[in-house]
Amino acid sequence: MLNNELFTTALSLEKPWYVKEVKFDPSGKRLDIYIGRTSELLPCPVCGKPCVDYDSSEREWRYLDFFQYEAHIHAKIPRTSCVEHGAKTVNVPWSRKDSGSASLFEFHAIDLCREMPVSSASKLLGTGPDAVWRILKYYVDDARSHVDLSGMENIGVDEIAIMKGHNYETIFYDHGESRVIHTEMGKKNTVFGKLKKILPEPKR
Repeated sequence: MLNNELFTTALSLEKPWYVKEVKFDPSGKRLDIYIGRTSELLPCPVCGKPCVDYDSSEREWRYLDFFQYEAHIHAKIPRTSCVEHGAKTVNVPWSRKDSGSASLFEFHAIDLCREMPVSSASKLLGTGPDAVWRILKYYVDDARSHVDLSGMENIGVDEIAIMKGHNYETIFYDHGESRVIHTEMGKKNTVFGKLKKILPEPKR
């Protein structure tokens, strides 16, 4: 019998979350971990005030492999009933909001994609390329949102062919800081509009 307390500790879960059941299927090469919670009030994700549950829904997340077996986390995720902010889905410690993968799985996917194509990384992860691309897009967009471009004065543009045929990638870079600020698939005349969306408004 698998030790639920061991998995609770291994997943770094703290109250009110704990592992209530673990199912191991060697023939199916899969480990399913079911997370429960105590009856404590949960904080509203907006204001932090303790709230009763409004409702809950079953969710599943892909986790890091357990040796050679796929691991999946299952949990009922409640929405809090906040007097001020209404029904809000609570945050969980093992995953970011609206993701179908645990954060550690996503970080591992990013590490693999630094060393190999997405298609190869997805095979090692045992998931589809589209899922890996969604992970990469989220973190790239998040990183871009924190880049300060307000002091940039000169933008360089380069166009490179990346595959056989007429497949091009356009690279925009900051001349002053010698850094890439944006890339887009396509030729220059089709991608400048997309660059405009990420640039700060000009000072008047």
